[in-house]
Amino acid sequence: MVRDAEAAGILVNDAMSSEHSNFITPSVVRRGRLSIAISTAGAGPAAAAAIRATLEQQFGDEYETYLEFLHQMRSEVKSRVSSPGLRRTLLRHLTEMNILEDIRTGHFRWWTEAEIGDWISRNQEEV
Repeated sequence: MVRDAEAAGILVNDAMSSEHSNFITPSVVRRGRLSIAISTAGAGPAAAAAIRATLEQQFGDEYETYLEFLHQMRSEVKSRVSSPGLRRTLLRHLTEMNILEDIRTGHFRWWTEAEIGDWISRNQEEV
């Protein structure tokens, strides 16, 4: 059947032999914008499930809020800062802040437009 599908130009995922497959179906952990794919290339589906369970614990629901915040800030920085180098520096600085910990402890709140502008201005001066 694999050869027939290949001859017909149909993608094949052979669960018994990854060498005969054109694609894989990984186990996936999703947290909003975060996607983590796990594959053992057919060596151990149970191991992939165990690894997924571990990653689901390690990367909890707080990552959805965290990545939405980073996305919002990246959009704002891109629209307000013309220098690519300065944008990179500002975005790197964002990831060095304790935003994720603030989300985990319930101390996070979304920034207003004015607060975003103030943060960009303050951090531009430090660069």
